[in-house]
Amino acid sequence: MEYQEEWLENLIEAFAERKSDIQQLNDSKSNKLVIRNSDLIFAERNEIKIMSLSELKASDPSTSNINLKTLHTPTITFDIQSLVLNSTKKLLAVVGSHQVVVVVLPRPGYSKLVTPLIECRSIQVGQYYHAIKGSSEIAKVDWHPWSLSASSLMVLTRDANFREYDISIDSEDPQQSISFVQAAAMPGSVTNQQFSNKSKGFSADDERSTECVSFDIGRGDSDWGPLTLYGLMKNGDVFAICPFMPNNAQVPTSYIQNLKGITEAKLMKVTEDSPIEARLSQQMRWLNAVVKQIKLGEENIAGFKCNPPRATGSLLRQGPYLVQPAPTDEEYESDASDILIIRPKDCPVDIFVVAFTDGRVDICLEVVKAEGRWSSKAVSTNICMKMDLIILQESHATPPIISTYESIKILQSHDFGYPTLSKDPIYEDTIYISHAEGVHALVFKPWLDELDQVDSLTRDSTLVHVIRTSTTSSAQSTPIVALDVINDAYLGYLLFALTNTMQILPLDLSLRVQTDPETIETKPKPQMLPKVSDSATSKPSSSNQASNEERKLYSSLLESPFIQDQPDGSNKINLSHKLAPVNTRAEIQVTPQTLRYMGGVVENVRHHNQNSIQTGNNIQDRLSLQLKETEKQIEKLAHVAKIATNPSNEAGVGTGKGARVEKVSNEQSELLKRMDNLLQRLMDKHQPTLSTHEKKWFAELGRIRDEVSGTDSKGRALQARMSRVGLSHQLELLKPQVQSYEATEAMKRSQTGIIGSSQIAKVESVLQDETKAIEELRVKLDTVTKLLRTE
Repeated sequence: MEYQEEWLENLIEAFAERKSDIQQLNDSKSNKLVIRNSDLIFAERNEIKIMSLSELKASDPSTSNINLKTLHTPTITFDIQSLVLNSTKKLLAVVGSHQVVVVVLPRPGYSKLVTPLIECRSIQVGQYYHAIKGSSEIAKVDWHPWSLSASSLMVLTRDANFREYDISIDSEDPQQSISFVQAAAMPGSVTNQQFSNKSKGFSADDERSTECVSFDIGRGDSDWGPLTLYGLMKNGDVFAICPFMPNNAQVPTSYIQNLKGITEAKLMKVTEDSPIEARLSQQMRWLNAVVKQIKLGEENIAGFKCNPPRATGSLLRQGPYLVQPAPTDEEYESDASDILIIRPKDCPVDIFVVAFTDGRVDICLEVVKAEGRWSSKAVSTNICMKMDLIILQESHATPPIISTYESIKILQSHDFGYPTLSKDPIYEDTIYISHAEGVHALVFKPWLDELDQVDSLTRDSTLVHVIRTSTTSSAQSTPIVALDVINDAYLGYLLFALTNTMQILPLDLSLRVQTDPETIETKPKPQMLPKVSDSATSKPSSSNQASNEERKLYSSLLESPFIQDQPDGSNKINLSHKLAPVNTRAEIQVTPQTLRYMGGVVENVRHHNQNSIQTGNNIQDRLSLQLKETEKQIEKLAHVAKIATNPSNEAGVGTGKGARVEKVSNEQSELLKRMDNLLQRLMDKHQPTLSTHEKKWFAELGRIRDEVSGTDSKGRALQARMSRVGLSHQLELLKPQVQSYEATEAMKRSQTGIIGSSQIAKVESVLQDETKAIEELRVKLDTVTKLLRTE
């Protein structure tokens, strides 16, 4: 693959020297590369590297040395699988199989430091829930876009537990916890399942239906999409939980007002005391509780601080989504890998993209959208009469529906790995699929342009294999472990892919050229052209034709495709006898009626013979025209070949066309270099003044610094209290390990003695008594549970 810019070649050569033998895990997704503005950040084993691409582009192209820095984070002692950047591009979530660490990234001036190590603050997240032995593996980590301080971290584990952490408040305990396998639960009421006993025995349920592999948040500006959390199970089922927002959210004011207006309009149209009316009433109570949090004077601002209301009831899990048409049964079951939900501009519904391990990608449209739904919980005495309707509605509610628009088989390979889906920063209708065989680009624009004409959707998505990491001759492939796309004013529109051997593959992407539909001239149909026989009127036509031919590089004799009119079936030859019945044994007599009938048949036959002759003549004329067009194309090709083989047109020879083209190309390269240097100098000299919000932010940072690390006794006392709290927290984390170690040692010491048969009999009798007591207690609990349900 050839690259036009030299700095990309230097980047490839620099990474080629760092070739590693790292192998990708076969049962997990990974994304070990992110781009912050013009900084390239990637993970290598348990280390995080960072480099400046703008500095590399501005450096001397003859040198391939890159200024690579390492972020010093002692808390990261695990193999890094994914890197996730937040919206402010200041916090980086570092994800392992069972650990999550948030790293505070350095400021842009880090590249001027002499030391290769950069000290960075790191925060461990949810150690009690993820790092303890026996905990579930982490499936996906992402930042919520509506977080008040851009610090809301969402963590999904494979046991279908979803937790939301606020790094700015508490990094150890989640603010909310939701399960995708529970029918209904309050946020934060999910128990820690890592210590629960798993059910033993045989079950007809698919184990993959309880293992969650990915999640995403919906889109939209006037429905429940941004408040909907979608979970993807390993068997391909999709569940939805709505509404969900961070515990400390900044909600767009216009969105909540639009959603409340639409819900209120729906409520006015439905009949009273119906299940739909009960559900819409619950939604209005929740929306009213949200709107009440808008402070006086904040009605016209972009967003307001909001905490999710709790009084409506437990969130109801919706799904699994009903797929229409149903997927076909395959020879072997493939696992779902990733889900991505997009809503391009002017698209009324969400587009679900689901990738599978067998190379299949399903593109679905959300037909029945998810809405806010809660379980039946009374919030006041005024609505107790409607609870029966809510229970009836939720028990018989139709599941949400998605319609499969197309199912694409990317590669006919069973070693496809676990593909990962990524968005394009410019075009909302384009996504990228990274997998074990390279990278594919999937473009929905061909059929999105026809979406307003639902009855005439005939086009498919465009699939392009942009990066191929394996060949048909070699059986071993090089999986892609990271992918990111940037759109920078200085660097350009680029795609970066990282292989499992730490080789980077940059690709310069092309921007789309917008075509004005008014400038496209439509050619009239041949049958609509007027027949002009006057010589005076034919001269302007010939002049216009000549001017059109001058603008064309090549004009074809075949202006339009050959279309021959089909014979009309209504004028077929009719040989049926329409005379009055006569006696067949009598002598045949020629009457005027017989002569008229014979004359009509002969005329009909003659007419069809003339049409056949005319059709043959048209075909002969078209054949002659095609032969002339073939001769003309052969002559044109010979002329082009003669020009191409002319020595004066070769590059660098004399003053021919080739030399002039090469000169123009060199001048263009010099102009591009000068333009890059000028743009870089302008960016370096540009020093904007601080805004009001930035000044308030720095003032707040100064106050916190003085309060925490001040020179007075109060500051030292605060530091001492923080140290004591930190040490006590570490002591609480170490206590379970110490107790486990002491129990193991005590068991080893007790095994040195010999237990007699009488002692064993006493222990067995005590155990039997305890077992009976436990059984009696279980029966009593079942009885109490049944009584509570009947009430």
